[in-house]
Amino acid sequence: MAKHIPPNAGKGRGKGNVNKTTQAARELSSDLLARPAYRRSLQKRLDAGKAPHMEVLLHHYAYGKPKETVKVEEQPAELKVMILRSRADIQAINGPVDHDADVDSDDDE
Repeated sequence: MAKHIPPNAGKGRGKGNVNKTTQAARELSSDLLARPAYRRSLQKRLDAGKAPHMEVLLHHYAYGKPKETVKVEEQPAELKVMILRSRADIQAINGPVDHDADVDSDDDE
């Protein structure tokens, strides 16, 4: 059976066009942040230490965000044994797993 294609499929916003709602939100946000009263308020909160999230954000903008690295270490031998035992238990219940089998079998429509 052929799949139904909606009549407006593929007729979305053209490439390079900005979402109107997103553009409006950006303009509103920009206008609010540019207000002198807001900037004075932010300066007072920063000076009082009551805007730590903004302080971090401003540091990132001014000096760049530091590179984050994660060190991945070898799994402990005990964990490897637990994983292998769990796989064996699952295979004992469900039977062996055929990794070459086609998982996506929706092609018969």
